[in-house]
Amino acid sequence: MILKYYSIFLIALLPLVSCKTEQLYLNVVEPAPVYIPSIIKYIGIINRYSPTDKTKVIDAIDKTLSLEGKNLDKNGAMESIKGLTDELLDNDRFTLVKPLTEIDLRTSNLTMFPEPLKWELVDQICKDS
Repeated sequence: MILKYYSIFLIALLPLVSCKTEQLYLNVVEPAPVYIPSIIKYIGIINRYSPTDKTKVIDAIDKTLSLEGKNLDKNGAMESIKGLTDELLDNDRFTLVKPLTEIDLRTSNLTMFPEPLKWELVDQICKDS
């Protein structure tokens, strides 16, 4: 009789046991179309994922609540930049494709894409790089 209750107790506890994973897979069926005018020969890629000092707390809470790995967002951003760089380099159309790692542009809203850069800032980045 005790064995029966013990078995029911173990079966009831089974759903409470979980496993943790630190890998996230994202399947993309078709990339979004991006058209770059043929006059463009130099490409600079900027990582705009980094949170600002104001959003670091929100980012930390998000990481805790979603149980994601410590550097999942950072590694995902770096792999995205690597993938884009590799794809653009495979295209013989561009003279230079360069990740601009020295530029530190942070985003103030982690739930949406960042706002487009002002053309004055884009011109300055092009002149400096």
